[in-house]
Amino acid sequence: MLSAAEAIRVAISAALAIYLARRLGAAAFGLWTFAIAVTGYPLALVEAGLTWIGTRDVAAHPEAARSLVRRIVPLRLALAVGGALVVVVCAFTLAASGGGRLVVLLAGGSLLTMALTIDWVFYGLERRSIVAGANVLRVAVFAALAFTIVRNADHVWAVPLCQAAGEAAAAVLLWTTFARVAPAPRGDAPGIRMIDLVRQSAPLTLGQFMRAVSLWSAVTILGLRMAPEDVGHFGAAQRLAMLAGGFSTLYFYGYVPLASRAARSGSAAIADLVRRSVRLTALATLPFAIAATLLAGPIVQLAFGSGYAGAAPVLQILAWTIPLSVIGGHFRHTLISLKQMRLDLTAVASGAVTTVALNLALIPRFGLTGGAVAMVAGEAVLTTAAIVIVARRVNFH
Repeated sequence: MLSAAEAIRVAISAALAIYLARRLGAAAFGLWTFAIAVTGYPLALVEAGLTWIGTRDVAAHPEAARSLVRRIVPLRLALAVGGALVVVVCAFTLAASGGGRLVVLLAGGSLLTMALTIDWVFYGLERRSIVAGANVLRVAVFAALAFTIVRNADHVWAVPLCQAAGEAAAAVLLWTTFARVAPAPRGDAPGIRMIDLVRQSAPLTLGQFMRAVSLWSAVTILGLRMAPEDVGHFGAAQRLAMLAGGFSTLYFYGYVPLASRAARSGSAAIADLVRRSVRLTALATLPFAIAATLLAGPIVQLAFGSGYAGAAPVLQILAWTIPLSVIGGHFRHTLISLKQMRLDLTAVASGAVTTVALNLALIPRFGLTGGAVAMVAGEAVLTTAAIVIVARRVNFH
């Protein structure tokens, strides 16, 4: 069900990305990409540790779902409000006045809508069809509004509003469904203290922030050093790579409950799950990376037109972040299931430091391709670190 829904979501998202890139032009598309990068850092804090902890604990104790929602949602909203304030400061200090600043400000609305999204509960309850429907609804509403409103570069301000509207629609669907299907609490359900949630989620939250640094630091540096058109070219290639790798987030939401149960069964069960899952996902990700490397030029030309020719070399490189991130994701989420969040943070931090250092060194000299190489290198370092850490705790022989 999730795979079918993800295929629909990717198809709509791809059509939307192509439409916006062509209608907005590279410069305005670059403004929107920069706005996504600026909001991506605080959004990572909202989306990160609390949702993974919530998914894990709901999977272990479904009867505690309502209690977890009452504690996690207010925490996420508090993070969203703080993040929105940071976005406002960044809009007036980093973004150019006029349309660029307005797009950044409006993009901050997604912090609140995503804080109210409770898809993590349904992953824990293994009610994935509900999540599938919400994901399709989110992108469908976004696309319908964008196709209706956005006609040219002057309408770039409407794009983040359309996106937030889609997220709000998905949140409403999830909440109404939760009210109907959430298990009734039991008197013997384990208590969940707010301080425990904060303590357990803190390493994951910081780790996800580091992931945002890896993902968006190239766009941020490009946005500060180069023209919006260049950011638009990089953003177009990155958008294609992210669409191709979008299934991995859904996949690992489903993987965490399986890994949590395997962890209770011992090292052999974890090793078997990792081996089987890595083989399965490699069959999907490696062919994509090879095809994108060989056919990047025609893909970009077909999707975005000749005005985005500069995106092709970037796509050839960024395509390899997909298999690397999926392989690394297995070992990262295994650490989460083993409740080794600080070790996961170590792996993620190593990748983020590598990415930022290489971005600062390579972008001034090589421009867009330098940023792409930095992202791939950072992903490789993260994946290697996660494999080494897990191999010391799980016997794969």
